[in-house]
Amino acid sequence: MANLDYRVVLDSLQAGMLVFDAKDHLLLANTAAETILGPNLILVRSDGWSAFAMLYDASSLAKTNQTTAGQLRARAQRQGTPVRFQMLLGGQYAPCSLSVVREDDHSKEANTVVMIEQPDWSALTELMSTFRAEARTAIVSTSGHAEFIKRLLTTPPLRVSEEELRKRAVQMIGVIATDMYHLQLLMDMLHRLEIIRIGAWQRSSRTRAASCTRSILWKTLLKAWASARSSAPAKRSAPTATA
Repeated sequence: MANLDYRVVLDSLQAGMLVFDAKDHLLLANTAAETILGPNLILVRSDGWSAFAMLYDASSLAKTNQTTAGQLRARAQRQGTPVRFQMLLGGQYAPCSLSVVREDDHSKEANTVVMIEQPDWSALTELMSTFRAEARTAIVSTSGHAEFIKRLLTTPPLRVSEEELRKRAVQMIGVIATDMYHLQLLMDMLHRLEIIRIGAWQRSSRTRAASCTRSILWKTLLKAWASARSSAPAKRSAPTATA
């Protein structure tokens, strides 16, 4: 253990680490931090904690909880445990933590340690591929069934009763509803992963998107249902009146 190079250990971490001294100068930045921060690290090396705080404060303005970096550090110092937060880096929010560390219990000077994680979004990429395939299947299926209903109502088959015509239309509408339900489930799964990835926890935007989708779906189904009930009998009643 005496010959262990701690710098090598820190550089082997997947998470980025920044250590600031009591005067807010940058003491250490491992290899992962250099990769994550990129050109921003030059500013952090030059201006220390104030530069990092500026980067975080700018990203927090896009979120509902506008907590400053100074408030995060004060909370970590007060409670004595790491404070978790998210920071906008490279267009997406990265999970981070901040700790205030003292060399011993009697030391008045404290170092600030920031950990920046690099999440693995391979699951999201895989889901996107599955979503595209499933969505395409549902859309093609729905389009085909909608066209079938349209033809069924505009040119009903001969020797088919009104009741049988109605049943066929209702069955096709049921298939459409099932396809749209499965597509909605996929959209919800994708949305949950997406808000985790970008840190967009605003409930209002999610509610509006879901409400809009449900509104379009049910308006389409109700319109098809109304056509099945009104148009089909009308087309079958004309020959009966002539007879």
